[in-house]
Amino acid sequence: TDEHGFYRAFLPQSSYQISARASGYSYEGGGDFPNEGYVNLRPNKTATVDIALPATGILRVVSVDQNGTPLAAKTSVVGHGKSPDPGVIDSIAGFIDAFGRYFGYPPAEKDSDTFVLAAVLFSDYSGDTGDVEVEPGNYHIVVSHGNEYDVYDQAVTISAGQTTTVNATVNQVVDSTGFVSIDTHVHMIMSPDSAVPKQQRITTMLAAGVDFFVPTDHDLVHDLEDDVAAMGASAYVKTAPSNEVTTFTYGHFNVWPQTVDESSIIGGAIDWGRGPGYPSAGAYDLSPAEIFASF
Repeated sequence: TDEHGFYRAFLPQSSYQISARASGYSYEGGGDFPNEGYVNLRPNKTATVDIALPATGILRVVSVDQNGTPLAAKTSVVGHGKSPDPGVIDSIAGFIDAFGRYFGYPPAEKDSDTFVLAAVLFSDYSGDTGDVEVEPGNYHIVVSHGNEYDVYDQAVTISAGQTTTVNATVNQVVDSTGFVSIDTHVHMIMSPDSAVPKQQRITTMLAAGVDFFVPTDHDLVHDLEDDVAAMGASAYVKTAPSNEVTTFTYGHFNVWPQTVDESSIIGGAIDWGRGPGYPSAGAYDLSPAEIFASF
């Protein structure tokens, strides 16, 4: 739907079932499964189906360190008992679906009686998640900032129509002087296997307490320095242009730092392909020695 909840679809004449889901909201009627509205479409006629989702609650988390300084953080909204659907729609490795079942086996009920993540929120160095819609219910709010810090855990009840604010203090418990926390395998929107926007990826790195990371998107070299600077985060995290060399045969190799070639559509990433021909004729991939020698 659009921001006003309006939707429209042009469909062939037939009978249809219609249901709705919005992140952070209960299903219509408050049940474990969405209500299904039925409509019979006829030529040149408009059928209207209105769906009313129950009112939701608002969660805001503000995080600081032991000195009261705002801290970028990851907030896990952990349900217990019969937890709300986390809304994950992707499959895992192509064979585990959104509700944790293996394809080909009977479906497992969603909202089973188990601990589950109802939402994961990330705040930048302001430490403030802002207002986030969360389905009413009981949760644990678990706030973290990487391995050097402890975690903050608070039980809350989210009520419909109300805002719940959690003020979290996350304490540094490991002296990391002289050390740098790094992540050298990170994907984002520039990679064909990721849909994470660049700003969101930078925020997740800040929230995890990462000091330095490289955007190893597949067969593409790009620089995040300007994006980090635009977020005002240059003092908190550093990056370097990099590339995940993605061969057919030999596996994948993360290479950094790289120099971005602005004249190249792939930023100057190595062309590791060899062809035409067949693998038996030495085609398709450069050899590992040739790949490594190119750097």
